[in-house]
Amino acid sequence: EARKTFEKLRFDASIAALNSLDSIIRVLRRYKRLEDIPGSAQDSIFLGLESLSAIDGALTGKIHIKKEYHTAKPTTKGEELEIVPHFIENTEKEWVRVGLVQLDFSLEYIRPPEEFGYTLEEKEKTKKRIFEALEIAHTNNVDIICFPELSTLEEWIHEAKQYKDIIIVFGTYYKNGFNTCPIIVKGQDYYIQKINPSPQFETEVIRGRKMKKGKRIFVFQTKCGSFAVLICMDYLKEAHHILSNSDEKIRNIDFLIVPGYNKDVRRFQKQGDIHCLTENSYPYVLQVNSWKVSDKEAGGTCVIGAEHKDALNRYKMDKLKPDDPIEYKLIETDRESIILVDLDIKRKGVPVPASGPKMKVLQKYIYENGKWNATDFS
Repeated sequence: EARKTFEKLRFDASIAALNSLDSIIRVLRRYKRLEDIPGSAQDSIFLGLESLSAIDGALTGKIHIKKEYHTAKPTTKGEELEIVPHFIENTEKEWVRVGLVQLDFSLEYIRPPEEFGYTLEEKEKTKKRIFEALEIAHTNNVDIICFPELSTLEEWIHEAKQYKDIIIVFGTYYKNGFNTCPIIVKGQDYYIQKINPSPQFETEVIRGRKMKKGKRIFVFQTKCGSFAVLICMDYLKEAHHILSNSDEKIRNIDFLIVPGYNKDVRRFQKQGDIHCLTENSYPYVLQVNSWKVSDKEAGGTCVIGAEHKDALNRYKMDKLKPDDPIEYKLIETDRESIILVDLDIKRKGVPVPASGPKMKVLQKYIYENGKWNATDFS
């Protein structure tokens, strides 16, 4: 009921806080006594508790938590969220090669009388970077590649579909007032529309000019495992509908893929640190952001996933993982760049006993002097 009230009032921070509380409770249910909770799980719980400060006032009294899984509920009054499982083929791979592309681009506002939205300023320059990145992915046998929110155009989709060997989360673009994400699997294009507008960027200022809301999330089952794409704010507000869904095919997901265009990188990463510990699925959270937002540094493109503490320390030594509070962040990139990594989707959760890292890094590329250049992480 609290979530419904906050959604009606559009209290986005409070909704995210409730989602964090839901995730914390799922972690706590795995242990009979507080002293049984390992240090790694404690740290993730504390990270989640930080976001609860968004709720004004103390949480008192007993909270009744339902034990059963649930089906998706309306996100706002009169709007039913539809989560659609889409089977393509059974999982074949144990290791999945992922490419995350952090682009540097600028947007221009689409003014009246055109429908509300944003579009790229330097279209041809951005297109060149994107298709060179796709060619790098093809050459390196990448399985899944993702681009940031608002980094593409509809007219590029046909050309991108030629890369039939790659699952392409092809950023997003505006069409008819909807923030639309094309997802290309085996050359077939599917579309989702952003459900929750960015608070300052896509909500109404002039009457009638705002982002139109989508109502559907796909959960794809492919040879590279299962995945869902949640556009920016949809990750904070809708991920719980997937991770605690009554349908096992939906909740036991391998990847949550989050194309974003936002400045509040840490907020999204804190949620990832909790979601990656969701029992049974233990998904990897792939967050892909623009290097700059409104000409200010943003970035934060990363992989978050459950991993053994010894492997996490190794990632730090190799300068893949930054020294920050996001414990299960495996790798983060900087600048305008591409990172290619292999992720183990067979071993779920934290490997105990330790049995080797769940991530292997193939290559990093930096965009300099008009082209993508292979580099290291130093």
